[in-house]
Amino acid sequence: MARTKKEVEEYVWDILVNMSNRDWMAYATEYMDELIDEGVYDKFLLEAYTGCSLNYRNWDIHELQWMFEMAERDKLLKAGDPLTVCFTARNNCCWTSAMNCVLPSPA
Repeated sequence: MARTKKEVEEYVWDILVNMSNRDWMAYATEYMDELIDEGVYDKFLLEAYTGCSLNYRNWDIHELQWMFEMAERDKLLKAGDPLTVCFTARNNCCWTSAMNCVLPSPA
């Protein structure tokens, strides 16, 4: 039986509020299969990525990109505003490029 949007949000927040926001991305990685099976991975990933009080300098850029590639684009877009920010200008790598988003031109 499919969950309602409200049930999905409650499920995600029940998990998030019981741990530090610094651990959310690690949880998303470790429990990706379960979150996908429950239909909440996309919502959880977006909350984990945007809700962390730290940056992701210790995360491998390719792992972050892979995590977003595993999400369903339509669900990500429904869960929040499209992200149009590069992880790092140094290697010109950006997860949004895999989602056909347009990056702002450099000034």
